[in-house]
Amino acid sequence: MFGTLLVLAVAALCCTVGCQQLPSRPAIGRWLIEAWIVSAVGVSALATAILLWIGLQQPPAWLTSLIGLQPDEVKSVTAAFVGALAAFLAFAWTKDIGDAKGPFWPSTQFKAGFRKVSIVLDPPPRSGRLYEVMNSDFAHSYNGEKTIDGWGFGARSQRLSEFEAALKRTSP
Repeated sequence: MFGTLLVLAVAALCCTVGCQQLPSRPAIGRWLIEAWIVSAVGVSALATAILLWIGLQQPPAWLTSLIGLQPDEVKSVTAAFVGALAAFLAFAWTKDIGDAKGPFWPSTQFKAGFRKVSIVLDPPPRSGRLYEVMNSDFAHSYNGEKTIDGWGFGARSQRLSEFEAALKRTSP
């Protein structure tokens, strides 16, 4: 369990530092944010460990006397509770996976990072291609650029390239 918590802490640190590095070192910031995907594995391992621990616990004696169930019945109720909790966590998790959204996906962190760094551009984009690259799910082609659809791995790479080019144009 300690190892899992350590992995989550390192992933969170990478993501935080990555978002802070986007304005000055976009490439380094991007790869640190990409490392955040490890947090998904850590959360899965942590949830599994907790559910396993709950499932293996012996029900407390006071519980059997309080609700009038036999120890075997309490164990069955506990197993049903753990099963329901596991089903809920699995649904919430797979919904995030299917949508590629949620706090454990680099694209969510990347979008949040871009929102924070638009102020380093002079002037900050309010419309047009660069605004779409940094804020929208779809970036149109205005001058023959390649359209960008979504925030997947390849799309994040394209978005970062255009942001770096804009950053170089505004740097003194």
